[in-house]
This record gives sequence, C-alpha cells and structure tokens, in this order.
Amino acid sequence: MPTTSTSTSTTSTSTSTTSTSTTSTSTTISTTTSTSTTTTPVYVRTIDLSAKATSQLEKADISIGYNIEIAGTKNNDVLTFTRSYARNYGIAALTVTLNNQSGKYSPGGSDVINLGEKVVLKERFTGGATDEFTTFTGYVRQRPVGHIGGDNIITLTVYDYIIKLKDTDIDELFEATKVRITGETLTPVFIDAPNDMFAQFFNFDNQALANNPPVAMRIKNKQTDIEEPQWDGFDTNLQTGQIKLGGVLNARDNFEIIADYSYYPVGLYLEDIIE
Repeated sequence: MPTTSTSTSTTSTSTSTTSTSTTSTSTTISTTTSTSTTTTPVYVRTIDLSAKATSQLEKADISIGYNIEIAGTKNNDVLTFTRSYARNYGIAALTVTLNNQSGKYSPGGSDVINLGEKVVLKERFTGGATDEFTTFTGYVRQRPVGHIGGDNIITLTVYDYIIKLKDTDIDELFEATKVRITGETLTPVFIDAPNDMFAQFFNFDNQALANNPPVAMRIKNKQTDIEEPQWDGFDTNLQTGQIKLGGVLNARDNFEIIADYSYYPVGLYLEDIIE
C-alpha cells in the first residue's frame, strides 16, 4: 500500500510539469506576435476598380485603350505616341504624331496647335470596362510638320510639368540705392621702410563700389594742385574698395589720389534697399 501511494504522487507531479511547459509556450508566442505587429506597419494604397477591370487583372488579359486631349479636347487624329524619360534632366516627354493630311494643324490652318498647349494622355481599360486614368500631362514645346509615305503629319514634342519652370524665369534686375561720393582723397597703403614714402595700393573710405557709373580717378600733384585724370593703368577691387596702380607713387611727399565713385550701403536689410 505505501508503494502504490508513492507512485500516484509521482504521476501528479509529472502532470503539473506538463501544465507549466504549456503555459510558457503560450506566453512566448503571444509576445512575438505583438512585437511584430507594432514595429512593422504596412501602408496600402488602394484603387477601386470596376468588376470587369478586376476580372481582366485576375486573368492577366488586359485590354487597353487611350485618349489624347489637346487644349481640353479629345483628338481623333492620333497616329502614334511614345513616352520617354530623361534621367539626366529628370523630365518625361510625350511624342505624338497626328494626321495632318488636310493641313489644319499647319501654320495658318484652322486648328493650329500653339506652343505651350496643354496635352493630356488618358489610358483606360476596354473590353467592357470603363476605368480611365490620366498617365501624362505636359505642354507642347515643338511641333514640326512633315511627311510619311506621302501623308502629311505633324509631330508634337510634349514635356511634363517641370518644363513650366522655364516660364517662371525673372529677368528683372533690382539694384540697391547707390550713394555718390565726389572728390574723395584715397588712403595710401605705404610699403615698408626704407621706401615707406611710396604706395601702390590706395583704399576708398567705403566698400561695395558700384560698377556703373565707373570709378573716376585722378592723380593730384601736391606741389602744384594740378589733377591729371587717369583712364587706365590701374585696377579697382569694387568689393573691398581698393585701387592698385601700375607702379608706385610718392604719396607721402608728392602725390595723392582723388576719386569720384558710387557705392552701395552695406548692413541694411534687403527690404530697405529694394524700397
């Protein structure tokens, strides 16, 4: 009898161990599933298609049609069209060939297509489906007329929206207010001793000099007060406000540089300058 009782107790302990193992496995699966759902969200963009279009997709037997609109009107003279993409320029192009047998699209014709005209390509399911999607929108940039096999044609080269950036070019020149200075004696930059009476560089009192009107410079003789205009033989750094002569002058004893010029005030807000 004692032996039987001990065997029963051992069986009970084994059952308890099995229960613990099952609980542990359940907890592990639950934790893994929860983590995966939280860290890897999936975003799906859906397009509602008609039943007939969906059926074509499922059967991988798709019937495709297209419409090309020019200036908002469906064009029935399309012979061919192709799309291309220029990776270097980041632009898409549509080339459309139209039947121009009557000459109506030629210059002076009844339906001339103007440069910049908007062109829209719409592709659609056929075979009973009516689903339609706009796949290209652009603007006419070239429209040469020609011949193919004796037939008159016109070929449109159409570029996508990025070509409109060209139409936003601003050719206006905004110039800040200039301040006019006349008769200013420039400050010489003397070279080192023992020739410290000579200077080749002369500084203006201001920087950001204007190019128009040009700087007018003359050399004044300190002994006679005679001023001689100089039209060349010197370089002007407009940004720093400095003149460099072709040679040196005795600016301490004999000569000085007189200049007339205009400059742009610096340190102002752009809004103040434009006003």
